[in-house]
Amino acid sequence: MLHLRATSVTALGALLVLGNAASAAILFSYDASTGQFPTDQGWLGFDIDTTESLTDPDVAGTAAANANVAIEVVDGVNVLHIRDTLTDSIADLPEFYYPWTAAQQQLLINNGLKFTMVVQGLTNATANGNMRMGFNDTEFELQNANIGPDRTIELVNFGGGLFPIDGTFHTLVVTGQKNGANFDFSYTVDGGTSTPLNIVANPAPAAFQSTVYFGALSSAGRNSDLLVKSVVMEVIPEPGTVVLALLGWIGVVGCRRMGQSTRIADRGNGAGPRAAVPVNN
Repeated sequence: MLHLRATSVTALGALLVLGNAASAAILFSYDASTGQFPTDQGWLGFDIDTTESLTDPDVAGTAAANANVAIEVVDGVNVLHIRDTLTDSIADLPEFYYPWTAAQQQLLINNGLKFTMVVQGLTNATANGNMRMGFNDTEFELQNANIGPDRTIELVNFGGGLFPIDGTFHTLVVTGQKNGANFDFSYTVDGGTSTPLNIVANPAPAAFQSTVYFGALSSAGRNSDLLVKSVVMEVIPEPGTVVLALLGWIGVVGCRRMGQSTRIADRGNGAGPRAAVPVNN
């Protein structure tokens, strides 16, 4: 039979609470393994077409009636397939976007952000996949000196540019942290070297220029083809808060154990209840 001290159980409970608090830092996400589109999980869509079959791969001018997004099974797991090969006179933008709230933006500014996307590029094209964070009229624009009007950060070319076309999924992570009057961003691919991200002009239409968005872009002579497994936006937990809480619990446990050890030692020395000491007035 397993016996646990009450103090150990208390400390274990504290660690579980801290663990749950860290996991609760996710603000919004998308999980394709459910078999759902992002629009079924709180995201909105722009130029999204799910009717009929996907456009043909690497074929210019595929019929506009074809779909540009679909849920497919790859290696036994549902993934989001975005493929758009139309060569319209104007750009086609199958994009999914999340309208983050001012409260969410403030949490990210105060604590730092981590954006994770698991994605695979299927064709080497200059427009093959993108993700951006639109800062127009957001708390990021209002509170940071390095983020002016109509700005964004962007990662593009999800194949042949950002990472290779090798038949595998890659993990893209963007982090951001307050740095004096600025808010700085950087990214890694598959846990590699961190690379700073520049603040650039935001090319998004007005419908989603103030949101977090990902998707594709096609126009004359350009096409997109990519698979997406998941997208997660989360607040970076404050290390100081977690460490202080943990140290506090360790201190409580240590004091309780010290007091228990003292009582046991007293009983071992034959010490009985202490007699009352009279007080002289």
